[in-house]
Amino acid sequence: MYDRKIRRVRDLPCGDLRIYLDVEVWRVDCRRCGGVKQERLDWLAANPHYTKRFALYVGKQCRSASIKEVADDLGVPLHPIDSV
Repeated sequence: MYDRKIRRVRDLPCGDLRIYLDVEVWRVDCRRCGGVKQERLDWLAANPHYTKRFALYVGKQCRSASIKEVADDLGVPLHPIDSV
């Protein structure tokens, strides 16, 4: 093991409440390349700040509402730069 850190991940809402999970993510020394790799968690989306089920939920919401409406409703930034 190299080190570990806590990552806050957005999950499905519960009513009007936003749900965040604090997940311990490990970084390990790679014996093959000598570098440091972070563990992959199957249930995280391509953007590791969201769960896959949250990303799918957002996609389903976008089928019946505009992207701006969904972003406003869920409190998700429209542009990645907005979250910095």
